[in-house]
Amino acid sequence: MSESIQETSSQTLALLELRLRRIRYILHGDTLPHEVTPPAFDANSTIPISTRIQNLERSLQSLTSHSRAVSQLLQLESKHPELFHPIPPTTVPSTLPVPSLAALILAHSPLYPQTASQLSSLADLPIPDPSSSAALIALLPRLQKVEAKQRAQDDEIAMLRARSAEALKRWYELSVLGQGECWSEWEGRLARVERDVWREEGRRQREEGVV
Repeated sequence: MSESIQETSSQTLALLELRLRRIRYILHGDTLPHEVTPPAFDANSTIPISTRIQNLERSLQSLTSHSRAVSQLLQLESKHPELFHPIPPTTVPSTLPVPSLAALILAHSPLYPQTASQLSSLADLPIPDPSSSAALIALLPRLQKVEAKQRAQDDEIAMLRARSAEALKRWYELSVLGQGECWSEWEGRLARVERDVWREEGRRQREEGVV
């Protein structure tokens, strides 16, 4: 009896693990659920049931923390559980009185024939030619190559922009600022030479006047 319970528990955990892998594949596409059916029961397995349950809980917490969609879905389920557990069509909602239900049905009564007419018109629509879809599917590898080439070109353009900005910065520092500093130094040296010339000329004029 205990072996039967253990086998049932193992199969249940295998189903839960398979569902978790499928959810992760749907959200991220990084783990392909190869197992179509759960693995067979292994009586010689050394992994305890409690450890497998803890691993499932950690995987679910990791998936919730890394996926915003799963987190929002769990919050929505906690606030509005009736969305995930709908009331059967044959069950009358107990939250509304009978007059309110009647008024609600009568208010939406024109939608019933309109919806039925729209559904009937769908049967007359022709089936689209599959050749156009096949042509689009055939173009998918080429589109992927074009997308990869475009990404490479974008990276190259970004690198060239960075190199151009660096070259412009270096030209500005060496040519504009460096030349400005050079002219400033020459102007200072010329002013000092001119001052020395005026001093020497004044000294000579004073000497000639004295003589």
